[in-house]
Amino acid sequence: MDPDLLGAFEAAFLGRHFIRFDYSDAQECKTERQAAPQAMLILPPLWYLVG
Repeated sequence: MDPDLLGAFEAAFLGRHFIRFDYSDAQECKTERQAAPQAMLILPPLWYLVG
């Protein structure tokens, strides 16, 4: 993950802001998502957002 993006997610989490992002599933179907970050788990190279 781009370190700048990770910083943006972290700032949203700490500031209790909603985030909006594009998501691609396993079949590469793209959708736009919105979430209120509640927790983040970072285990490089994977990361998880709980919202």
